[in-house]
This record gives sequence, C-alpha cells and structure tokens, in this order.
Amino acid sequence: MKLHLYLGLCVATISCTGCASIVSGTKQKISIDSNPPGATVVVDNAVATDCVTKQPAVTPAKVVFRRSKPHTVVLSLTGYDDVSVMLHQGSEPWVWGNLGFGGIIGILIDMGDGAAFRLKPGHVDVTLDPVAPPPSATATNTPPPADTGVAPPPSATATNTPPPADTGAMPAPPEQK
Repeated sequence: MKLHLYLGLCVATISCTGCASIVSGTKQKISIDSNPPGATVVVDNAVATDCVTKQPAVTPAKVVFRRSKPHTVVLSLTGYDDVSVMLHQGSEPWVWGNLGFGGIIGILIDMGDGAAFRLKPGHVDVTLDPVAPPPSATATNTPPPADTGVAPPPSATATNTPPPADTGAMPAPPEQK
C-alpha cells in the first residue's frame, strides 16, 4: 500500500510540472554590453539589477529576465543617444519533451509559467552613438551675398580724416653707388 501511495505521489508531482520548467526554468540570464561601456540598463521602464553584483545594472552586465513575456531594454549613457532593444519570445525546444513525458498538462504548465519560451536575442551588444551637437547660435543658413560689382559702403569704423597736407618738400633722391 505504501508503494502505491509513493508512486501515486511521484506521478502527481511529475504531472504538475512540464519538461521545459524542469530543464530550463522560467527565467533566463542575458549578457548586456555596450560600446562605450557604462550605460545604465533599464528594463520595462525600471532600472535593472545586475545578477552578479546585485547593484543597478551598468554595462557590461548580466540581467535575469522572466521568460513569460517580451521585454524592452533601453541603454542610456550621458552624451549618447539612448538605444532600445526588444527581447522577443521564441520557442524553447524542451517544451516538446512534454509529448513523451508530461502530456498536455506539462505543455499547459510550461506555457503558463513562461518556460515554453526562450528570449531572443540571447545576448545584447550595442554601439551607442554620440548625441549630435546643437546647431550653433551664430551659424545661419543664409547664403553669402552675391557680387553685384558695386563697391560696398564705407565701413562704420573708417574715419573721415583728410589726407596728409603737402608740405612742399621734395623727396630725397635715390642713393647712388
């Protein structure tokens, strides 16, 4: 009788989990890198936690994601444009193990807890572009004036002084050798 109870308990326990849940779990660790490094990692509008340092994630980082839904990862670094990467759900091959073991119940469990999925890409590596400098306040987009052949008006800094007076002195003759 105890053997039947033990076997029944084992079968019930096994049938309450799916193959993917057992083998690969419901979470996935993904490496996130940027060039230059030091970018803050934001996942689904919240600062992520690096699973190695247990601190707010800054590239290079390793972040744990739940497989049950897609995620948006944004990398931010002062002086650079933000970069957004979408992590999509793909099929986790272990879910098909339920066809031989676990059956429909195992498939439903794996689908429900997210273990039936694998997030892609499995590694995030992006290059951050520097923020474009703002246009200069003195720069204008007007072309230079066309040459009309007319002399420009006297500048505002020119003085109205008469030429030097003629003193009647003769210039010195050139030196002879």
